[in-house]
Amino acid sequence: MALAFSIVSPPSLGTLGTVGTPTCSGGSCTALVDYTAPATPGDDSFTYRVTELRPIVELATIGSS
Repeated sequence: MALAFSIVSPPSLGTLGTVGTPTCSGGSCTALVDYTAPATPGDDSFTYRVTELRPIVELATIGSS
């Protein structure tokens, strides 16, 4: 299984490093990213996306008579 992890929306207070290369084992995958908290404490969040990288094949049947 090949996955890609990407940041959709960054944190509003802290900062994120680069998303690391995913590692997969036993059907589970992880990717690490460093989060640096802001100097002033507060609620923070970020959103990430996980995309499965696989070839997409679509088939079509064309008939003629």
